[in-house]
Amino acid sequence: MDENNSVTLKRGFQPEPQTRGTIGILIPCLAVLVLNVWTLFHVNIPPKGESTHLFWLHRVKIWIITLIVPDGVATLAFSQWRDAKRHVAHMRKLDTYGWWTLKHAFYAEMGGYRVRDSSGQEYAFRSAELYELVRRRMVTLPEISVQDLDDRSDADGFVKGIALLQSIYFLVTAFSRLGQGLHLTTLEVETIPFIFTTWWTYFFWWQKPVNIQCWTPVDCPQMDPNDLADIALEVSKPANYNSNSYWWRPVPRQLHQLSWDFFWFEGRFDFSTWKAQMALIPPAIVDLVRGSPAHTRIADWYLPSVKEMHPSQWGWEEDAMIFGLGVSVNCLLLVSWKSTFPSEIESKLWKCAVFAMLVTTTIWWPIAWLASYSFKATSLAKHTFYYLLIAVYMLGRAYVLVEPFLGLRALPPSAYQTVSWSRYIPHFQ
Repeated sequence: MDENNSVTLKRGFQPEPQTRGTIGILIPCLAVLVLNVWTLFHVNIPPKGESTHLFWLHRVKIWIITLIVPDGVATLAFSQWRDAKRHVAHMRKLDTYGWWTLKHAFYAEMGGYRVRDSSGQEYAFRSAELYELVRRRMVTLPEISVQDLDDRSDADGFVKGIALLQSIYFLVTAFSRLGQGLHLTTLEVETIPFIFTTWWTYFFWWQKPVNIQCWTPVDCPQMDPNDLADIALEVSKPANYNSNSYWWRPVPRQLHQLSWDFFWFEGRFDFSTWKAQMALIPPAIVDLVRGSPAHTRIADWYLPSVKEMHPSQWGWEEDAMIFGLGVSVNCLLLVSWKSTFPSEIESKLWKCAVFAMLVTTTIWWPIAWLASYSFKATSLAKHTFYYLLIAVYMLGRAYVLVEPFLGLRALPPSAYQTVSWSRYIPHFQ
């Protein structure tokens, strides 16, 4: 018996087909979580020499990140879409780049164009910085047709269509259960926000290529690494220059791989090797960041995969997105506020977790906005506050991800009743 609702719970595995069983609850939710999230993410072009298994390992890790912070990934998609739109407008103002589209901007942002200097070293620039190089007539980007990008892309419209239909059917079933007063498990409630955030992300990344394995080289033999560093310094230091600026992204393969090893602990991280690789960094860049805080020092110039999703690099629009999406997503979890749980402690922990996530996402934007005026960008108080919010959110998120599966061990009888679709069919007498 549940102490709050005095409902006799059915415990253990429930078979089918007479009623909806445990498998009937689990499979649709897993199908949405696996298929929708897996087809969602569009990873950047891997560095030269990266093995196939490591590329797919990165995809698995990104899939896990998306499960933990779906609203954060949706915010990242919005940020990239907004920047790509701006870049297209700028590129089309140039004489010979009327062919530049949103798909090309995304391709450039993924590392699709690699600039090679006189020594053969390759540099991956962001789309906005490629524009500066083109505008200054330092490089000429070769024209690539949209059809060619589509051929390189591994986008599968059929799989995405299946994922979309699966999501629609899941939502119709879930809301029909609520309409008929049938119990909706916390696993089903937890799945609903994933559907809306994946749809949101699909919209912003619809034109972004998927799983491209090759890039387009752009030779610039008259330029050496120090010349590129001088360009980076000149372009990235406006009047309101912030030392956190990180647009210049040379990605030597060795340093890129070391950054992933360090971030994901994929292998033993040899700091002596890292120190040796630092010799590749142009002296001008070393001088630029020598006095900056530890978390923004020279190594950060070579960690695009880590820095790109770092909250301290987001602006007010991204903070607003986190606020809007976070509040909306966590409000959906309130549907299960009065749900029946296997134990009283699980009920209280669920409510605490949902409340913690709702509070952190609600206060994120207004407090971040106030902090930008109250503290210096590198102040200890500001970063401590951010990390505290993230820690509270992650703890709540972890419980909300685990509890729905644990809760399947004991559910009220109505959880196993099926929707009566005949109630929605007109009857004529």
